[in-house]
Amino acid sequence: SVGRGPKQIVFFQPSTDLLWTIANQPSVVVKVYGHFIPNDYQYHILGYDKNLPANYPPEKIADEYAQIIKDEIGPAIISAISFGGFVGIPFAAKYPGLTQKLILISSAHEPSKKGWGIATNWVHVAESGDKIRFLKSFFGIQSTRWQSLVARAIISQRGKNLANHLNPLSTF
Repeated sequence: SVGRGPKQIVFFQPSTDLLWTIANQPSVVVKVYGHFIPNDYQYHILGYDKNLPANYPPEKIADEYAQIIKDEIGPAIISAISFGGFVGIPFAAKYPGLTQKLILISSAHEPSKKGWGIATNWVHVAESGDKIRFLKSFFGIQSTRWQSLVARAIISQRGKNLANHLNPLSTF
């Protein structure tokens, strides 16, 4: 947890945390979130187990998060980013006493038909075990052409190093 304020906010991470768990670079994530959090908050970032079995349901992750929040944090604002929304929605529904507010950022209750197609492709690439191809596929979907070019350039230059630090692709 970071900050000393009396208000609590908990971040449920996006799907990138399935690839590189926050434990690999906590200071980077803390610094990014710190730019947006007012001083009267203490914030907590919950990531995912790097060895999640295939088909592990978001509802089960929500149950695990509930135990952590109940034991260590108490009722809080839940900020669920992208995939984190798939955990945050069932969390808020099942644990209203721990959820002061639910903030969904770039998230939906379920993927669109196009989203399912993209995710299915990622799963097929992940199953092939080709981490470089997976990185290119995963980061090739960016909101602007410029972001796609930057992501592809980084993968081209540092792809092997990035791939060596990935969680097992089965997690994704």
